[in-house]
Amino acid sequence: MMKSSRGSQLRNLLLLSFAVFIIIASPVMVKAQTQQPSVAFPLFSEPEAVLTGSTLNVTVTGISDPSALSLSIASGNVSYSLNFTYEYSGGNLILHAQIDNISPGLYDIIINSTQGAATSFNSVVVFSSWPTKLRIAHFTDIHVGVINSYPKTEEAIDNYLRALLLSQLLGANLIIETGDIADTAAITQQYVDFVKITQFSSLPTVILPGNHDYSGDASLNNWHKYIGANYFYLRWGPYLIIALDSGATGTVPLDQLNWAEQVLENNSDAQVKILAFHHPLFKTDLYGRINGSYTNVAALQQYFYASWSDDLTLASKLLELVEKYNINLVLSGHVHSDGAVLYNGKTWFITTTALGGPVGPMESASYHGHADYHGFRLIDVYSNGTIVVVPRTENTDIFSGPTSISVENVYAKYVTTEVARAWIFQTTNLSEIVQFNQGGELTLTIRVPSNLMLQDSKTIVLGNATLKGLMCGQTSCLLELTVPRTSTMTVRGIISTLEDTTPPNIGAPMASPKKPVSGKDSVLVSAQVIDPEWGVGKALLIVKLSNGTLIQYMMRDVGQGYYQASIPPLNVGFVSYEIYAENAGGLNADSGWFNLSYIIPTTTTTAPVTTTTTTTPTSTTTTTTQPQTTTTTTTTTSTTTTSTTTTTTTTTTTTQAQGGLGTTAVIGIALVVVIVVILGAAFLIKK
Repeated sequence: MMKSSRGSQLRNLLLLSFAVFIIIASPVMVKAQTQQPSVAFPLFSEPEAVLTGSTLNVTVTGISDPSALSLSIASGNVSYSLNFTYEYSGGNLILHAQIDNISPGLYDIIINSTQGAATSFNSVVVFSSWPTKLRIAHFTDIHVGVINSYPKTEEAIDNYLRALLLSQLLGANLIIETGDIADTAAITQQYVDFVKITQFSSLPTVILPGNHDYSGDASLNNWHKYIGANYFYLRWGPYLIIALDSGATGTVPLDQLNWAEQVLENNSDAQVKILAFHHPLFKTDLYGRINGSYTNVAALQQYFYASWSDDLTLASKLLELVEKYNINLVLSGHVHSDGAVLYNGKTWFITTTALGGPVGPMESASYHGHADYHGFRLIDVYSNGTIVVVPRTENTDIFSGPTSISVENVYAKYVTTEVARAWIFQTTNLSEIVQFNQGGELTLTIRVPSNLMLQDSKTIVLGNATLKGLMCGQTSCLLELTVPRTSTMTVRGIISTLEDTTPPNIGAPMASPKKPVSGKDSVLVSAQVIDPEWGVGKALLIVKLSNGTLIQYMMRDVGQGYYQASIPPLNVGFVSYEIYAENAGGLNADSGWFNLSYIIPTTTTTAPVTTTTTTTPTSTTTTTTQPQTTTTTTTTTSTTTTSTTTTTTTTTTTTQAQGGLGTTAVIGIALVVVIVVILGAAFLIKK
C-alpha cells in the first residue's frame, strides 16, 4: 500500500510538473504561433526600385500559410493589386510580384493574410525607364533629440522637416542619410519621432547608422526595430548604392569591406557606383584634388580622418575598392562640417555639415566641427558616371567652404492637436529655390499616414500656397500644394475639423534668475502658450536692448503647454523682453513688454602694500618637476549581427524587447520548475 501510495504521489507530482510547464511555456508557444506578419524588405530605409514590366521581390516574415495572401502597392488614392509567385528562403517568404501597367511613383507595400496585415511605407519606387540623372540630397548627423544651444536654438527634428520639404522643392529625387540619426540610440522616442517625420516625405530615402546610433544601444536593437539593416546594397538600374556601417569603430570593418567587394564583383555592369558610410576617410574641412594609390597608403595618411589614419590596413582596403571598381561617389558625415576631395580625378569624397546636430563658430557654446550652419548637400549623379556637386548660390567654388545648402533661412514645423494636423514651411531670402528651378509654380507634396487623418475634416491652405489636391487611400493621403517659385514664402497646410479664429493665449512669462549678473548669467524665460484648436506654430522670445536693438530666440515646447528660451549672458544693465506666438494658421499674439534689470558687478581696488625684506644670499638649488598627466581611455566594444544576402537586399532581425524575458529564458524557467518537482518526488518516494 505504501509503495502504491508513493507511486500515486509520483504520478500526481509528474502531472503537476507537466501542468506547470504548460502554464509557463504556453504563452510563449502561442506567441510564436501567432507572430504578426511584417515586411523585411523593401523598407523605407532600403527602398527598392523597379521598372514597369519587371519583377518586384518582397521578403515577408510571420507568414506560414501564403495561400490566402494578397499583395498590393498604394500611393494616396491609387492602389494596384499584384499577381505573384512565392517561395521560402531561409525561413522567410519571398514574393515575386509582377509590375505591369503601373504609373511611376513612390509606393507603400500592403500585405493582407489570414494571419494579419503588414505595410511598408515609401518602400517601392516605380520607373517607366531608368533615370538618366538622380539628384541626391545628402543628409547627415540629424541627431534627433538635440536642442541646439545659442545661437542655434532650433530643435534637430524641426531641421529634419525643413530639409525634407526643401529638398523636394530643389528637385531632389533621392535622399541618402549617413548616420547619427538619433542623438542617443537607447532613447526609443528619438527613433519614433524620426520615423514619424520621415513618413511625411514624398522622396525615397536610404538610411544608415553613425556612432550615435550605437549610443547606449551597442547591439543596435532600436535601429533594427525602427529603421532596418545597418549595411546593405541597392541596385537601381545603372546605379549601385552600397550603404556601410562605420558607426561602431570609426572605420568600416574588414568583413563589410570584403562583403562590399563581392557586391561590386556581382554588379560589375553598374555604370554608377556610390558608397556611403558615417566617418569620412578624409579629414575635417579638407578640400581639393588628391592623387594617390592604395598600394602606398602611408603617403596619404596626412589627409585621413583620425579613425582611418589609425588603421591604414582598412584605409588601404577601402581605397583598393575605390580604385579597382571605379567608385564614382563616396558620402560621409560625422564631423559636422563640409569637405570635398576629388581623388585621382575620378572619385568624389563628399562630407556634409550636420543637418540637426550642434554646429557653430568656435566662440559659441555649440561649436562642433568648423561649419557654422545647418544644411544638406545636393549632388547630381548621371547614369554615365558623371558627378556634379551642386554649389550653394553664395559660393560656387566646390573646393572651398561653405558649400552645402543652408537651412538657416527656413522654418518648418509639424503641429498636431485633437482637432488639427498642420505643416508649416517658411523661407526667407532662399535664393536656391529661384536658381535651381525653371518655370513658374512648384509642387510640394506631403504624405499623411491614414492614422493621422481626422474624420469629417477639411483641408485649409494659407500663405503663398494653393491646394492642388488631397488624395486618400488605404495607407496614406497625399496633400499636394502649389507654391510660387520665390525666395520668400509661407506655406500653411492644415487638416482640421473646425476653423480657428482665435490667436494663441500667452501667460505671464517668468525669468530666472530674477536678478542676473551682467556679463555672467544667462536667463531662462518660460511662459505658457496655448492654442487648443490649430496648435502653436511658433513661439519667440524677443529681447530689446537699451539702444533699441531687437534679438529673437526660438522658444521650445517643454510640455504642459510651456515654452522656454534662454537669453545668453549680456553685458547690460537693463533689457526688455516679450513673448510672441503664432498658431498654425498664422494668427498671432504677444505678451507685452516686461523689464529685466541686471546686477552690475562692483570692482574693489586695494592700495598695494610695499614690503622691504633683506635676505642674506644663500646657495639655492631649484628642481623643476613636470606636471603628471594621466589619460584614461575607455573602449566600447559593440557586436552587430546582420543577416544579409547579395541576391536580394534582405535583412532579417529578431529584436527582443528590453526588460522582458526571451522565449529561451521562459522555457528554461519552466524546465527548472519541472526538475525541482521531479527531484522532490524522488525524495518522497525514497523516504
